[in-house]
Amino acid sequence: ILIFGGTTEGRIAAETLDDAGKPFYYSTKSGRQEVAMRHGIQITGAMTQDDIVTFCKEHAIVCMVDAAHPFAKNLHKTIAEAARKTSLPVIRLLRPASGRIKDATYCKTYDEAIAAMEQQGVRRLLALSGANTISKLKTFWQHHETFFRILHRQESIDIANRNGFPESNLLFYNEDNELP
Repeated sequence: ILIFGGTTEGRIAAETLDDAGKPFYYSTKSGRQEVAMRHGIQITGAMTQDDIVTFCKEHAIVCMVDAAHPFAKNLHKTIAEAARKTSLPVIRLLRPASGRIKDATYCKTYDEAIAAMEQQGVRRLLALSGANTISKLKTFWQHHETFFRILHRQESIDIANRNGFPESNLLFYNEDNELP
């Protein structure tokens, strides 16, 4: 079994297979999430569709588990395409839906969200959506005070810097789910 993780859901999948005593591979883009495993092997680095197909063939993979971050749309697509090429089943492990919040505005795109915030007169934003949304919300934060809660890692800080987002407005998320 090949798990694509790097998330809480990925850790849960890896721990479940490990507890079951089943051999598996746990793939993450970076090696930042360490999971203690007796029966699993952690592999790191981004994989292309061809990389996944080759890995599955070379390691006799019989099933893939897509437990990647909900926003990792390119990875979800790459896994699905590799599954079609290999005829392997994919289990998509999703975060539980939290239901709709009364009086919240729901948008399908970041541009729609920016338009809604402008229309509603939002002047300050605390974005809990992570570093990869800094560029998507740029037209908003260039004109309004905005803070992003991001993972405290150099890769995330580099994304903010590349987009010209002020480091003073970064709030770092830690693994205890608390702000420093």
